[in-house]
Amino acid sequence: MRLARRRFRRLLLSSAEKRAIAARLGTGGAPFVAALDELEAAAARVADASVLDKEAHAAWQEALRTVTRRLEAAWLALEAEVEEERRRWAPELDALASWRPALWPIVLVWVPLAVLLVWFGLILGGYVSAPAWLASRLGF
Repeated sequence: MRLARRRFRRLLLSSAEKRAIAARLGTGGAPFVAALDELEAAAARVADASVLDKEAHAAWQEALRTVTRRLEAAWLALEAEVEEERRRWAPELDALASWRPALWPIVLVWVPLAVLLVWFGLILGGYVSAPAWLASRLGF
């Protein structure tokens, strides 16, 4: 079942709506990106440090734990924001899910056409006699 093209176009998201959704979903990512930058800096210090430089390794491990915590916090914030978006768009989604095409075109066009084709098939098969106007055209 397809929506009418005109109705489908009306339901498409505008670019402003897409940007707003992306901004709402991206709100929890800034602390995670900052933690990744800290981890990168700590990793650079560890790469330059010797095996005996325990402080650099401890700083790198602490930065790794910080990134892990912030990643989980960002993930939970993303899940909460996705649930909020789902709640925000629920009326539109429900309207789309409950949409059914109208039956009047089927009844108005296809039922008479089907009856006409069946009648014509019965005439060609010899089960029903053809009217005079049709018999003269078909050469019966």
